[in-house]
Amino acid sequence: MKRKKLKEGIVLQRSSIKKVMQLIDHSGLRVAYIVDKNNKLIGAVSDSEIRKAILKGRNIRESVKKILNSEPVVLRKKELINRVLVKKQVKKLWDRMPDSRYILVLDEQDRPLELMSCADLIQQDSIYEKS
Repeated sequence: MKRKKLKEGIVLQRSSIKKVMQLIDHSGLRVAYIVDKNNKLIGAVSDSEIRKAILKGRNIRESVKKILNSEPVVLRKKELINRVLVKKQVKKLWDRMPDSRYILVLDEQDRPLELMSCADLIQQDSIYEKS
């Protein structure tokens, strides 16, 4: 299964919009996942959301927290065994961002665990359960 390094897409909520733009550009993910000081996911910001914020006059030195999507499409580790739910979440992600290649998997405390390939998840006959 293809994986992307998780740290390439994670940034703290106090980070500026500019820093997040740089992370998205460097990672190639088209999205950054925003976490609090305890590494708990609080939202996500896509490159298109940043563009829209700039066009509306937002200063790129402002906190990314002001423009984040607090309900990003993600999976939880325990959901990986439910093939129907996995497909539903990947489809929902593709409806929002058609060229998304990865989906974030969270642990039981909503902390980012890994980025998984959407294509691989859709093609699998059975989703494995990790211990």
